[in-house]
Amino acid sequence: MTKEKGDKKTDKNSKLGRKTKYDKKKIKEILEFKRQNYTNAAICKLWRIHPDTFYEWLKKHTDFSDAYQKGMESGYKSISELARSSLYKKIAGYEYTETKELKKDTFRGPETEKQTITKHAQADTSAIIFALCNLDKSNFSRNPAPNNELDMQIVETKYTRIVNKIDE
Repeated sequence: MTKEKGDKKTDKNSKLGRKTKYDKKKIKEILEFKRQNYTNAAICKLWRIHPDTFYEWLKKHTDFSDAYQKGMESGYKSISELARSSLYKKIAGYEYTETKELKKDTFRGPETEKQTITKHAQADTSAIIFALCNLDKSNFSRNPAPNNELDMQIVETKYTRIVNKIDE
């Protein structure tokens, strides 16, 4: 048995193993998954590829890694917008409707009646504090720095009291 030059076992240019699942059409779909904040593990399961393969594609194919990065940025942007919207609702308060089904026994038998109530959710104090401390740091702080000597004396007095309680 002689080995010929075109034989797969001897040809150094031929690749052994399975055909790659990498496809440029997948890039758009993976970009959409990243926009929807799918995890890398979830994407690997959907495409039935091993995570090592996924990360190898990121290293090997610049078009894939660019699309992946764009998808991540887009996903973070949508999360940020959702968080801002939710924070605004918590700060301002909001209205919502609640529907209840009331069951009544009548001479004709049991009947149900739907009742819709509009309720108001009050502003959330914690959300207000969070927003003020992060957006207006010069005027609001959870741990404000002492402004003058009187403030320093108050802080030192409180500190001394705490230390004394611990020592007791």
